[in-house]
Amino acid sequence: MMSLEFGAYCVLMTLLSYLMVLLVLRAPQPNSGIYIGVALLAALLTGLHAGKMFRMYRIAMLRFQNRKPTGKKKQSLPVRHWSDRIAAEEAVGRHDARRKQATGEEASPELEAIRLRIAERMAKEDRERDELAREDRERLERERIERMERARSERIRNETRASRQKN
Repeated sequence: MMSLEFGAYCVLMTLLSYLMVLLVLRAPQPNSGIYIGVALLAALLTGLHAGKMFRMYRIAMLRFQNRKPTGKKKQSLPVRHWSDRIAAEEAVGRHDARRKQATGEEASPELEAIRLRIAERMAKEDRERDELAREDRERLERERIERMERARSERIRNETRASRQKN
C-alpha cells in the first residue's frame, strides 16, 4: 500500500511540475525563458527525488520482510523439573537470609553512619517544611485580620459619612 503512495507521489509531483512548464509555454510572458528553465529543472529534480524515495522505500520494505521469520514457531517455556524448583527455592532462601543479615544488628558502622545522616537530613527537611507551613499559616492569618480591619475601618468611615450627610 505504501509503495503505491510513493509511486503516486512520484507521478503527481512530476506531472505538476510539467504542467507548470506547459502553462508558461501556452501563455508566454517577457523573460519567461528563465521561468521555463527553472520549471523544467524543478520537474526533473522532483521526479528524481520521488523516484529515489520510492526506490529507498522498496529496499527498506524488502529488508524488513526478509528479517521476519517465515514460519511462526511457537516458543515453548522451558520445563522446570522438581530439582530445579528446589534449587531455586534454596537460592531465594539464601538471598533472603543475606539480606536480613545485612539489615540486622551486624550492619557495618559506615552503613549506620550513612543511615544516621539520612535520618538527620530527613528530620531537618521535615522541620523546615513544618516551619514554612507555620509561617505561611501565620502570614495568611495576618492578611485575613488586616482585611477584616480594613473592611471594619471602611464600614465605620461609610457610617460616619452617612451620619454627616443626614445632619
